[in-house]
Amino acid sequence: MIVQSLNPPYRAEPMNHSEIGRRLRAVARTLLPYIVEKHGHGFQDGGCHMLAEALVRWSGGSLKLAAVHSNKPPRDPRAVQHVVACYADRLYLDSDGMATAKELASKMTRLEFLEGAFVRNSMVPGPRHRIPFDEGTVVELASRLEQRMGPFAGWIGELEEYAGRVPAHVEPEQAGAAAVPTPYQGKLDVYVKVAGDYSEPEDEDVAGIYLIKVDGALTERQRAAAALDAFDMKMEIEQPLDFEIMVHDHEGRAIEPAQDHVKFSLFDRALYLGPVDALPGQPSAAAAALGHAGEETERDFTAACG
Repeated sequence: MIVQSLNPPYRAEPMNHSEIGRRLRAVARTLLPYIVEKHGHGFQDGGCHMLAEALVRWSGGSLKLAAVHSNKPPRDPRAVQHVVACYADRLYLDSDGMATAKELASKMTRLEFLEGAFVRNSMVPGPRHRIPFDEGTVVELASRLEQRMGPFAGWIGELEEYAGRVPAHVEPEQAGAAAVPTPYQGKLDVYVKVAGDYSEPEDEDVAGIYLIKVDGALTERQRAAAALDAFDMKMEIEQPLDFEIMVHDHEGRAIEPAQDHVKFSLFDRALYLGPVDALPGQPSAAAAALGHAGEETERDFTAACG
């Protein structure tokens, strides 16, 4: 698929050069009256998850769910903005046809006005996930896809051909992690300490101390902000008011982000590594650092993490 403008900037549409892309788009148009009548929306404004799941079932599991997100503040980069079906981490299918990750992100930016769009090769519902889903609709869509597209096995040859031309999509977080050499040269240890008693079962394992590697070129306040951004992207806390969350630098000093920090604007300048008690050598290192802040012993520290 190539995004081609028609009378820009007022009209634009995705153009498919693959047979499967053209057929899928045509079939999706024939299914549009069904989804609109049943749910009041189409496949690009509410029905994307149901169509993507139907495509996965039609494929017998050869496809998987993937998602488009946005890292443009004030959007939460964890929040799913659009759901598609993915083949071999290279090709993405929705009601507009078939695209590469770059083409899909471009379409979402130019046609859906989703600034900062990026693609993940999985679909994990993030905070406040509101994309509709109905099991009965998915079953019906999968059946109609089988009828109108034919067996999925008939399309594997073309999918393999196109997949062979496209390198595997590397997600932004993977690219950032790959670019950081072990032992994360140029990055500083920052600890996020979460203390409190949970009121929701989902938060049972939240309390503890977490290691974040933060870009050493940032200011102190930026390091605190980047660490919290990385932590918040990985940890979804049901009841944040149950906990006190503090940030300590590599020397154990408490640091705070600037009050005007835009949430998630520095998430790509930090690397979340996880609870320190799950990382080799980290409980003692963190206890030594945080001992300056709270006079904690290593045993106390390990207990707090457990």
